Amino acid sequence: MTTPGPFDPYQLGPVRLRNRIVKSATFEGVMPRGAVTPELVDFHVGVARGGAALTTVAYCAISKNGRVNRHSLVFTDDLVPDLVPTFTNGGSFDDEKPWGEISSVVRGTCYFHKQNYGFMRFLRDSGPKLWLTDTQNPDSPYETAYFNDSSLPDNVDPLNLPSYNHIFQFELAESRHPTGKFEARNIQFLSWVPT
Repeated sequence: MTTPGPFDPYQLGPVRLRNRIVKSATFEGVMPRGAVTPELVDFHVGVARGGAALTTVAYCAISKNGRVNRHSLVFTDDLVPDLVPTFTNGGSFDDEKPWGEISSVVRGTCYFHKQNYGFMRFLRDSGPKLWLTDTQNPDSPYETAYFNDSSLPDNVDPLNLPSYNHIFQFELAESRHPTGKFEARNIQFLSWVPT
């Protein structure tokens, strides 16, 4: 048996990393008052361009009382859109497809399911108006991707869909469904969020 090298791919739960290089948490010092800044994003993009398959933010508290200082991130609903990735994690960094374009990998939930098909909703961009979840509204920052049940992973029971508690990761392809722009392919089940 050959020992894997640092540049060999690695399966981390449901996510496949392009190599085994991980940047562990370090305080970046670019989060004034706990805000996600362009400097924070640029820092992590630089780490990814340098070859790391995974990078983590320094510290993110789940409440203001959990901060180590006043500049620590606090995980709130308002913060989540700022942490949405703008690129996927496979292949060469420079060849990455921008988030939300054909062939990119995104994350979302199933909001509609009927018999053998359904629709995933994913955040197209982290702009304002996050409350506009109707993807037919032109001001909505969300998009829809059609899927067939045969594309679901084996560990997902379609009888449990739709569900906002199931988080999926999937590749966007051109839709074969007449009413859609995108189709979700290579669907992976990432996590279940209890209510």
